[in-house]
Amino acid sequence: MLSVGLDAQSRRLPETVRDEGLPQWAFNRRIIDETHEHTACYKPNAAFYETPDGWRALEETIAYAHGKDVPVILDAKRADIGHTSREYAQLLEMVDAITVNPYLGRDAIQPFIQRSEKGVFVLCRTSNPGGEDLQNLELSSGEPLYERVAALADLWNKHGNIGLVVGATAPAELEAIRSQVPTLPFLVPGIGAQGGDTEAAITYGLADDIGLINSSRDIIFAGEDMSDDFHRAAGEAAKRTKRMLNSYRSADSWLTPFYRVRPQVHTSCRSQPTACSVSYRCLHRTVNSCAHSQQSDRLHRVQIHSYYIILASSLESSH
Repeated sequence: MLSVGLDAQSRRLPETVRDEGLPQWAFNRRIIDETHEHTACYKPNAAFYETPDGWRALEETIAYAHGKDVPVILDAKRADIGHTSREYAQLLEMVDAITVNPYLGRDAIQPFIQRSEKGVFVLCRTSNPGGEDLQNLELSSGEPLYERVAALADLWNKHGNIGLVVGATAPAELEAIRSQVPTLPFLVPGIGAQGGDTEAAITYGLADDIGLINSSRDIIFAGEDMSDDFHRAAGEAAKRTKRMLNSYRSADSWLTPFYRVRPQVHTSCRSQPTACSVSYRCLHRTVNSCAHSQQSDRLHRVQIHSYYIILASSLESSH
């Protein structure tokens, strides 16, 4: 579930690796040694490796991660017109999955998605503050652009290898997209340094307990002031993050059927979206408070289950 972003910014590398032949590779190798037991995949961002030495460091990093039996997603956000995209898609030769930009349409990402043995994560609702500038624009159909992207990705998923990138910094949109495409896997960036909603990332980011929640800087630079032990600090940060994510997952697992009911009601509540959202969010906080409480015994959970059904029925009948 935990994805560790290997965004090895040269200016933030510790002194102990800066004299190495390939400093980014030396840094990443130590990070992988300490974190591979706690991560489901690594996600290097191509932007940090766009030099000859950087690309060599990236290739070494990918091979080393594979040697630890950990898959790699290249965060490249590629896509272009046909012949250019076919060249970009060659990147999939060395990684297990890649992120792509859907802005140019299906033909631009076809060279990626036709590789049925590789994963393709389509940008849908990104974690940056400006993501809403375009992604939240309302189309003539009444749906926001990010919902159209999700619908198209679901339509294009003929090989079962498409997922979506949906940021934890936009929890309402994350919830809406999960209700729309309940089975697509999500890559959820934005927890940690970006301040995303970790609870929402688990609740809506996972499909049948499958998904990737990414943290980059909070893990790999956890020991930024510890030149000799930076890698051990990263390992401890990865372990803490994994435990935190698993604690939310364990607390929410007994509510999975009810979360699956919730979006169906929510999407039909167009006349009073604010009221519906507030009611459900209050219930969500109540439920998770109980789930995380030491006092949430079986009877208490049954009561919460009943309340969930009553509230869902009430909201549905009111619209």
